[in-house]
Amino acid sequence: MENCIICLEHDFRASNPRRMQRSLRDDKQFVVSRGMSAIDVSHLSYGGCTSARHMVGFGTAVCSSSKLPQAGSNVRRSLAHFLSVAVDGHFPAHPPPITDTIDPKSLKVRNVGSDIVRRDGLLPCHRPDTLILCPSVFGPASTDKYIVRQLTVKEALRVYSIPSTYDDVILSATLQVERALPFESALWGVSLEGGLERPVAGDVVSVLDDTPSTDGALEEERLFVASVGKEEEVPASTVEQEDVLDLEDERETFTKQEVETIQVEAQRFITKEKNNIKAAKADDAEVPVHVWNNILLKGVQLRSGTSPEDVDRAANVLREWWLKRFWRKLYEACLTRLRKLSTDEIHWTVKPRVENGQATDLSVEIHALNAVLWHSTQGNWFEYKSGSALHYFRFPVFYQGIAKDGVPVFFEKEGPRTKRKQPKISDWNMRRTVASKVGKVINRGYVLSSGIRLLSLIKYFAVPKTDTDYRIVYDATANKLNDAVWAPSFWLPTIDTLVRYIDADTWMMDRDIGDMFLNFPLDKKVWPYTGLHLEDLFDETVEEDAAVLEKAGGHWVHWVRCLMGFKPSPYNAIKTALVVEEVVKGDRYCERNPYQWDHVRLNLPGSADYDPRLSWISKMRKDGLIACDLFTFVDDERPSGATEELCWQAGHRLGYIQTYLGVQDSARKLRPCSQTCGAWAGAVVHIIPKLGVCVLTSDEKWKRMKDILSKWLERLQRGDSELDHKELLSDRGFLVYLTRNYPAMVPYLKGFHLTIEMWRGDRDEDGWPLKSPLSRSDEVVDDGEICDPDDTLMDYKMEEARCGEPDSLYDASDDAANDESPMVDFPRAPSSGFTQPVPRFIEDIKALMCLSESDSPPLRVIRCKTVFAAVYGFGDASGKGFCGTLGYHGSINYRIGVWGRDADSESSNYKELRNLVDTAEEEAISGRLFNAEFYLFTDNSTAESSFHRGSSKSKLLHGLVVKLRKLEMDYNLVIYLIHVAGTRMIAQGTDGGSRGSLLEGVMTGKSMLEFVELSKTAVERYNPLLDWIRNWSELPCLSPLTPEEWFVEGHGINGGEKNTDGIWIPTHERPNQTHLWIPPPAVADAALEQLLTARHKRTDTYHIIAIPRLMAPRWRRLFAKVCDFTCLIPAGSECWPSHMFEPLMLGIVLPFTHHRPWQLKRAPYVLELEGQMREVLRGGKSDGGYILRKLLKLNSRLCAVSKDVARGMLHMPREECRDGVPKDGDGG
Repeated sequence: MENCIICLEHDFRASNPRRMQRSLRDDKQFVVSRGMSAIDVSHLSYGGCTSARHMVGFGTAVCSSSKLPQAGSNVRRSLAHFLSVAVDGHFPAHPPPITDTIDPKSLKVRNVGSDIVRRDGLLPCHRPDTLILCPSVFGPASTDKYIVRQLTVKEALRVYSIPSTYDDVILSATLQVERALPFESALWGVSLEGGLERPVAGDVVSVLDDTPSTDGALEEERLFVASVGKEEEVPASTVEQEDVLDLEDERETFTKQEVETIQVEAQRFITKEKNNIKAAKADDAEVPVHVWNNILLKGVQLRSGTSPEDVDRAANVLREWWLKRFWRKLYEACLTRLRKLSTDEIHWTVKPRVENGQATDLSVEIHALNAVLWHSTQGNWFEYKSGSALHYFRFPVFYQGIAKDGVPVFFEKEGPRTKRKQPKISDWNMRRTVASKVGKVINRGYVLSSGIRLLSLIKYFAVPKTDTDYRIVYDATANKLNDAVWAPSFWLPTIDTLVRYIDADTWMMDRDIGDMFLNFPLDKKVWPYTGLHLEDLFDETVEEDAAVLEKAGGHWVHWVRCLMGFKPSPYNAIKTALVVEEVVKGDRYCERNPYQWDHVRLNLPGSADYDPRLSWISKMRKDGLIACDLFTFVDDERPSGATEELCWQAGHRLGYIQTYLGVQDSARKLRPCSQTCGAWAGAVVHIIPKLGVCVLTSDEKWKRMKDILSKWLERLQRGDSELDHKELLSDRGFLVYLTRNYPAMVPYLKGFHLTIEMWRGDRDEDGWPLKSPLSRSDEVVDDGEICDPDDTLMDYKMEEARCGEPDSLYDASDDAANDESPMVDFPRAPSSGFTQPVPRFIEDIKALMCLSESDSPPLRVIRCKTVFAAVYGFGDASGKGFCGTLGYHGSINYRIGVWGRDADSESSNYKELRNLVDTAEEEAISGRLFNAEFYLFTDNSTAESSFHRGSSKSKLLHGLVVKLRKLEMDYNLVIYLIHVAGTRMIAQGTDGGSRGSLLEGVMTGKSMLEFVELSKTAVERYNPLLDWIRNWSELPCLSPLTPEEWFVEGHGINGGEKNTDGIWIPTHERPNQTHLWIPPPAVADAALEQLLTARHKRTDTYHIIAIPRLMAPRWRRLFAKVCDFTCLIPAGSECWPSHMFEPLMLGIVLPFTHHRPWQLKRAPYVLELEGQMREVLRGGKSDGGYILRKLLKLNSRLCAVSKDVARGMLHMPREECRDGVPKDGDGG
């Protein structure tokens, strides 16, 4: 009997208390005589409200304790907690007295007459058809709405603790609540793991063949009575505590003084690094040559008498020799390029340069190669004295066209025709300063006269940089050029991208691209609209000015490189820079390549072997180290490596490959390998011994943020109804920049976003944009996301450069790209210059001030080097009670309670979020969540939305969200609030716990991880989904990309080979290929970031994405940004069955078209197809495959017809033909 459980059940229908006690005593003796532990179990103690009692015996191998955790007396439930007021009944002719005083500590069957019981008591377990006196909305007013009725079938299932997972089977049998139903034995028949196959009524002994699993045994119980405005802890009934997980035994703790010392040291380093960066950006800054010389001497024993100066001279001689060798190799490569233009009949040297008055391809090629050689030979080993030109012939073949001629620009309408002369600068000193700076871009060949007819002129003006220096702003908005073109939205890496791929041993270094945008050629279609007039700026009688005009070719010149201030420049320049990165990273299988990697390691929450000290996704080398990687934010490059040596090798390869391809490497801005680098992409990442990967900001920026918040709060409290729009934009940009360090603050920037856009008028009273009939579904796109953080941070980067901030994100340097042409292309502003505050603005500012109340910026630990706990929790609240279940290393803790009367008037949304906040707060105070990841699951979408948006129209919900965010800041806690389907919550058991049942899901010993499916892909969970996708895509061999393929094949790279110089150059697949992305929800953001990068480079491929809707706030914005078509496939569909619980988010990325609208997500027809797909899925009559098939064939159909016919197919308005519109590009 040691491996058995027996259950003795009794029929006490006619028993008196004395007989009941005697029977229980006899049963106990029977159990003990068989060597088992006897436990007297009442249904009331386990969340039920019947009078049932059982004597349960546990074999010694099953349970060694004679006690089990039971519900505290304060939270035991009466019938009132299970009855609905929306059920009708009757009232007897002689109504019994109505009393309703529920005392959970003394619950029993409370009779009203002979056949009726009160709702504030228990139900006789042997009489499920008992009449109950209870309130109803259908009751007469004369009796205070009270009626008499029986339990409904569904109520009976809950009262007798039948798990709700059985509802469909039981209710489909159309059962009635009668005495014949075996309710009495149902309690233990469904609760003991491995239990009875069917419940048996009567006095029986039930022997269980299989031993219940003890892995999920309840180790601790904490019970609370919760009411609005007041919370009281109730003494818990607990089991023995010897086996309860003690995280403190493994965690290395720090005193407050130690933490403050670490923060002070970090702030001191940030200040020092800031001064170093400022010095590196100075016009006369020198290249830190000693950094390279020290690397050369590393591990070398110098002969006696050899001084460091001798080494420096020797190194300079070697550099001069290697530079000449580099020039010679480049010259030979240019000749090889020209020889390819020869034919068997005629050599390239005798081919004509001009035909019919137009330059031939040979002439264009010679001119381009001359520019390459001239730029290269004007520099030295470290500096580009006269700028640079791309060595386009060394690029991958697929991208040589854009490297030579620039990325095509998408024109929306006719280009501008404004040719007003440049206003004369009256101040002589300013004019000379402006002339010297404009002269730099002319001398570097970025601006010239090519003999074309100029159609429009771009204005330029000076902005004070210091008392004696100015910056030049080139304004492509003033001449309406920016209004005539369209630039695709694109993704920029964030600090989250960086910390995702590094660990507590990573080294980093900082490098920079010089003349960032001006490295890359401008599309020739744009040249006529980018003219500059120099007549009033340069004086031909001055020798220096005459030399500049001679170099320019006259007074009328135009841009030939991507200029800052031109809307498509960021997209086009970064696109070409991403191609350069492909060559930099090289062959991942080459062991001599510092960027080599062998496989991708996934370490995901929800998996049994998840280690929170490690990154979720990592590219791993064969030797077990994390692979070197490269992260680039516009021109700020950050190579990383597992060791200092690998990090230096990665940075070295980056520098020499960029030079090989003709991209400038700004050597004077190099910051050597370190684990405490400066700012990158708006945040500072430090690897701190003992702590691990940390993010912080400077004291100066922290104080500036607090000053900004105080300023706006003062104005709002003063009642200002008109706020300066430009000032709001500037402050919003800085806050977006700073809050990259502290994600808990990000949702509260929404007040800034909404207020900045409130002037437009197409908003409701709270500032939210009014919906268009063709707008995308809220199920896929978060309608609260009205400000793209990528665009906002780019704007701030440009604005900081314009304003000359010494520690700005953008490098204000002597380089022409940075020094000559920075400007910010702000959105259209109100003519008055003012906007109106939205109602939530003041509450958001107060929330930000609450989160930033500390005097110094907190140190946020991203990935701890010691123990870093991962805690999983589910929280649910019903109308009468609440429950939270928490998983710690295989053990389960639970927290249940009932709401007080003062909570009756509160909404279900409030109760759901209040339960989650209370659960998190209690766990944090207990110390179990310090430096932890807390995965908190809820079936309430409002709770998730409020948490991630940061606020709610309800002040109560807003206060709870702020409280939750404050926990993150105070306890260095990372909270992942995840919405799941109600059906998952039921299966997991927390839904039953909120109704008082402790006998469902994880309460019965099931593993918590069984319900945490964050690490599984959609195909892993349901394989037939792949067949469904193959069917409508008509690609029977289509397979999902593996994590390794996300970084290679997903970018269109299908191999590579070394060129004649021994450099590995990737090869690329043909256009119109299709890739299937099915990542696990936990790393869907990482996969989508790779997809967005691939999409930036390749706009001629198809991509299909399918992700279960879990952790959606982490990746939904990326999903909506990259997809042209989105839909939500509900659970229960033919291709996604109901046991998947949450719906599936499906997205499709289509190739660009060769004409407007360029990107098909902008076409009304595609939005109409989305609407049709929603209707089809909502009706459930079809899986919508025919719509998806039609969508995939759309691009090929458009290519087969004329532009006008294509516009009609896309339901776009017809437009008149305009000769002034440049010929449509090829889609980039």
